Amino acid sequence: MASKNHNKLQIYYKEERFALAYALCEKYPELKDTSEYQKMEQLYEQKFLEAQKKLLLNKVEEAKELLQPFITISSKYATTKLILQHHKAFIEFLKAMAAKEYDKLASLVKKYPVFSTLASYISLQNELFNTLDTIHQDILHTETKRALKELEQYHSFNCIEEEVHNLILLAQNVQMFLNNYEENNFVACYEIIDANKNITSMQLVQLLQKHWEQTVQKCRTYAAEGNIVAIKELLGELVHISTRQDTIKELFCLSFIGKIEQELLKKNYASAENFIYSYLDIFGLDSEIQKLMKSYEKRTSRKLAITAKESAKESGGGWNLHDLY
Repeated sequence: MASKNHNKLQIYYKEERFALAYALCEKYPELKDTSEYQKMEQLYEQKFLEAQKKLLLNKVEEAKELLQPFITISSKYATTKLILQHHKAFIEFLKAMAAKEYDKLASLVKKYPVFSTLASYISLQNELFNTLDTIHQDILHTETKRALKELEQYHSFNCIEEEVHNLILLAQNVQMFLNNYEENNFVACYEIIDANKNITSMQLVQLLQKHWEQTVQKCRTYAAEGNIVAIKELLGELVHISTRQDTIKELFCLSFIGKIEQELLKKNYASAENFIYSYLDIFGLDSEIQKLMKSYEKRTSRKLAITAKESAKESGGGWNLHDLY
């Protein structure tokens, strides 16, 4: 059957009965892998390009004549119709393509969607978005000034307004990050990182993130030891990062818990009591501190005096960082 169909295709091709040839290929898709089908596609592309040139020279009838053999081919009808019936719009499209008038192209594509299927249009679109992607990569490689200068030429294009706006915003945020990094303002750097997840691939950002992860890991070790002072010293100014307060609070909570546990084991009950009250004042009441309070009361046979304010304050709420210093 395959051989028989191929023989038919060869006959149709030699006799230039393209409508029948294409119809056969549509019915038997495996024929699209044949040399005859590829040659027909090349011929159509050639005729289509020649027709475009004729249109630009205002030789409308000659352009129509070139594509007349393809008018009955269903898969080519939409693009062929552009020249045969909408040649004025197509001429406008070709001129907009040559001038790279993206807004006009967007308007024409909206009116004539088939324009978007043309290889030349797809190529131009790919070129545009490849350029924007290159600018994006330049920004992430800290070439912000060059990127902003290149983006100036795209300010007036409404069709890519959002993409250009986002790139400008990204460049500004990266530059702000770089300025703070140069000034050793790492608190601001981390806050910018947390507010802009699209800069996480930057080398400097990854460096700071790695430093943060290592710092937190060391702090967890100190917390298990109940070494509150060591955590303060290790975090330094980073304790003020507003976007990472949950992690910072957790580290100090763990360090207080560790310290209270150690003081209870050492039977330093007065010290344990002071740390319990400090914990309640800073972090509020939670299940972990309640366990330690019960342990304290059992060991000392003394009831802790918990105020209504301390009892009402939940650990999930705010906490007073300044009370730690």
